[in-house]
Amino acid sequence: MQSFASHRLVEKHRGRWRIANRGRRLLNDELTRAAYEAFSTYHTGLYRDLEEVLACGGGRMDVKKDGDLIARLSRFMDEFVFAELDRLVAERSPRRLLDVGCATGTHVRRVLEAAPSASAVGVEADPAAAALARLSLEVGDVGDRAEIVDTDVERFLRERPGETFDFVLLANVIYYAPIRDRAVLLRALADRLNEDGRLVVVTTFLSDDAFSRHFDLLLRSQDGALELPDTDVLCGQLREAGLVPRAPRRIAAGQPLIAVVADRR
Repeated sequence: MQSFASHRLVEKHRGRWRIANRGRRLLNDELTRAAYEAFSTYHTGLYRDLEEVLACGGGRMDVKKDGDLIARLSRFMDEFVFAELDRLVAERSPRRLLDVGCATGTHVRRVLEAAPSASAVGVEADPAAAALARLSLEVGDVGDRAEIVDTDVERFLRERPGETFDFVLLANVIYYAPIRDRAVLLRALADRLNEDGRLVVVTTFLSDDAFSRHFDLLLRSQDGALELPDTDVLCGQLREAGLVPRAPRRIAAGQPLIAVVADRR
């Protein structure tokens, strides 16, 4: 308690400890709550069960079981993704956006706020995250220009065959597709781009950074053989999908976070 008190998170009142105002602000911060929940559950759980993971291979279900928590936690990267989206919208304002794995809907909202004439579809397979996305768009007053579809992207593309877009976004989601399936997914999305369309991948990439290595281990321990993308492999898969990728661009100084913009040939 003395450690918490030294950081003004708790305080003594009439001989008893209570949460201080600073501590209450932290508790009421959604991103802080998500971080504590995530690092006290599946992040540390990975190392608690590491011997079994290494002996038996993958099989953990964190990605499926904690989809809404992962969606909430991913918002810590929003400021970097927002800056990239603002830059891309200023460069070429989209008319129709498809956000694959839209999580809590913050990226859809950002694009629609920056492009007042645009409309969007957000696809999110986790029902709890999709519900958060709908709420986010309603609060942001752009709900009339956006649709959140509660399904996986393969089913969405299969059930809506004629729909096309000029901006397809995969932010913090490509690593949830097994590497063997990524080129097929990217090809399917590229086929939905209009003539002047672009596909944008934002992702943590595989590097020697400690967070990158931890995240890659977490992914590789999951059921489904997931892994972080290597930048050269990712660009090769985009070319295989019929797109022309630009050089990967770091969007967070000192962090293994990149954006890759790929245009139709």
